[in-house]
Amino acid sequence: MLHAALRSERELPYTYDILEENHHFTKEKEKFYRISKIYKATLSKTSGDMVEKTLIWDNHSEVMFDYGLIPKDQIRFS
Repeated sequence: MLHAALRSERELPYTYDILEENHHFTKEKEKFYRISKIYKATLSKTSGDMVEKTLIWDNHSEVMFDYGLIPKDQIRFS
């Protein structure tokens, strides 16, 4: 889990979260890749409602660790 803090001399009207969606692994030829979309969610401090959701990274990264450690239920085949 990632934790961070924003510091400011004035009160900010929003809080921010980082969200990962559609996380899974896939095999392409002989290699596995981690697939997910990473978003920045902007939340109103007063209501807690999400006021904006921005895609910041469309992840397609080669797995560089032992493939045997990939949870089988997180592998999707095309």
